[in-house]
Amino acid sequence: LTIGGDVHPASRHFIPILVLLTFFAAEYGKTRTRIDLLVLTPTIVFLFLFQVASANNRWAALPKEQKLTWDGQSVGLFLKEAFGELQPLIAVDAAGATPYFSELPSLDMLGLNDGYLTRHPPADLGNGWIGHEIGDFRYVVSQRSPHFIFFCGALGNEMPCFASGRNFVADESFHGRYFLMKFRTSTPEKLDAKAWVRRDFGLVGGENRIGVPGYGFTGADAFVRIGASQKAVLSIGSSASETVGSVRVSSEVLLPAGTWRAVPVGQGVANAAIQLTPRGAQKNEMIASTITVTSETPITIDLTVPWDGATKELYEVILDRLDKRPG
Repeated sequence: LTIGGDVHPASRHFIPILVLLTFFAAEYGKTRTRIDLLVLTPTIVFLFLFQVASANNRWAALPKEQKLTWDGQSVGLFLKEAFGELQPLIAVDAAGATPYFSELPSLDMLGLNDGYLTRHPPADLGNGWIGHEIGDFRYVVSQRSPHFIFFCGALGNEMPCFASGRNFVADESFHGRYFLMKFRTSTPEKLDAKAWVRRDFGLVGGENRIGVPGYGFTGADAFVRIGASQKAVLSIGSSASETVGSVRVSSEVLLPAGTWRAVPVGQGVANAAIQLTPRGAQKNEMIASTITVTSETPITIDLTVPWDGATKELYEVILDRLDKRPG
C-alpha cells in the first residue's frame, strides 16, 4: 500500500500502526511465549521513541508553534458568526479547521473534495510538493464562483502559494468580480486575516434601493470585525496616524440605469463625503453623492471619513434611486 508520505510533522501515518501493534501485543501475549513478546515489545517501543525523538514532532506538540489548526479555528468561528446566516461558499487551500469550525459549504482548491479537480490533474503531477499539486483556478472562479477565497494558510494571502492559484495573475476579469477583504478575528484569538471576496456578496435590495454592506469596502486603515450587534462591520481609522485628516475606503457595485444617491449608515460616518464614479473613469474634484447612468454600469463608491482620533464603524451604504420605478 502506497500513500505517498506526509508534508506535516508528527509522522501521523505511524499512529495507526502503533495502535494496531499495541492491540496485537495484548492478544498475542495471551497465547505466545515470553520470548515472542521480547521481539514484539521492542518494536513498539522503537516506534514510540521514533515519534518522541523527532524534532519536528516536538515542535508540532507546542500550541504556540504549530498554529495552523488554531488559526483555522479563529477564522472559522469568525466566518460562522459574521456570515453563517448567508451560507457563503468558501474556497480554501487549508481545508481542515476553517471549514470545520465555520460549518460553511467549502471547496478544497487542492482537489480533495472536488470531483473535477481530482479527475483533471496537471501534466507534471508527481514532481511537486505532495498533496499540493492539483488545482485549476479558472475552474474554481468561473464554475464554482465561491464567495470567499483563502489562498495558502488559514489566515489567507493576497497571492497564491500553490497550484490552486495557477492562472491567478493572468485572469484579468478576477479583480472585477472580487476584492481583498482584511478582517480581524476575536475568538479564541485576535488574528489579522485576509480573503478574496465576491463583490456582490451581501448586497441587498431591488430596483429602487441597494444596500452595500460595510464589509464590502476596503481601505488602508480599515478592516472588518464583529461589531456590538454581532454583525460584521467595517472598522475605520483604528491604525490611522493622528496627523491624518481623513480616512478613505472604497467599494464597487453594479448599478442599473437611473439616477442614484448614496448615504452611509454607521457610527461616526454621517459627515463622510461620498463620490460615485463609473469604474475606470477619472474622478472629479467635485465630490458627488449622486450619479446618473444610462445603462447597467459598475460604479466605484469612495467614502472619505473625517478623522478625529476615534474609530468609526460603517454598517452599510444605501443607494436610493431618485427616479424610482413603479412596483
